[in-house]
Amino acid sequence: TRLVYHRIKEKCFHPHAVQTILSLSDKVFCVLRTSVDEPERILAIISITNETEILVVDLNSHGLTGKSWYSILSKNTIQAKDGKLELHLEPYDILWLKET
Repeated sequence: TRLVYHRIKEKCFHPHAVQTILSLSDKVFCVLRTSVDEPERILAIISITNETEILVVDLNSHGLTGKSWYSILSKNTIQAKDGKLELHLEPYDILWLKET
């Protein structure tokens, strides 16, 4: 229910929002969601392995320029360095990162 609560509040999760699948790793599933009426974007990243993973997301190669990303679920902010996000994923972890 926690996921549903947060999902309802975000315009990027509207059924008509644009979604793009990003191939980042064979150990994660990633969808870039873009809101219909505003330029809001969320990276939805799901670990699909039972192993801890360090994932480096090259933002520039996906047309993303945000230097700061807010984790909707953990309420932390992650800073990009040199156009890249370094993410530490626990087994079966879920991250919803909103470009700020």
